[in-house]
Amino acid sequence: MTGLTRIVTADQMRVIEDRSEAAGVSKDLLMENGGLEVAKRVRHYTSPLTGKSALILVGSGNNGGDGLVVARHLHKWGVRVHVYLCRKRPDTDPKLELLVNTGITITRQWEDDRLKSLSKALAKAHLVIDSVLGTGRARPIEAPLKEILQLASEAKALRPDLFVLALD
Repeated sequence: MTGLTRIVTADQMRVIEDRSEAAGVSKDLLMENGGLEVAKRVRHYTSPLTGKSALILVGSGNNGGDGLVVARHLHKWGVRVHVYLCRKRPDTDPKLELLVNTGITITRQWEDDRLKSLSKALAKAHLVIDSVLGTGRARPIEAPLKEILQLASEAKALRPDLFVLALD
């Protein structure tokens, strides 16, 4: 399937993931493989990575897990990574636990007074990866997530060279 891009709906993606799991490929392995491939694409489009700064916006679901995998690989390749948890993650979160004690900055939105840390991270970032919302989102976006995404959008408008990538 090299060179072929296939666009699927959210429902089709869920069926593909369920079939993969039924065939013995776990959703965790899909997340690991997907996160690695995204990190490779980022490396391809933004090389050299060393010395660059990445802000990874992370949601509560599997899409956020993908972002945590991307963060781990980018950090390993020399990127200064800042993970910004936009929503609470599960109590036991192996993907997040792998980042603890690596030197990656992790900020929790609910501990970020008036989103000051987010604003500082956006100002320093060479790239922003949005792994907040996945295929399951069907409601309007409300505060504080609305403000977080608005700040990211404003940063891109002010700095057209800011590399922004949304995962889904």
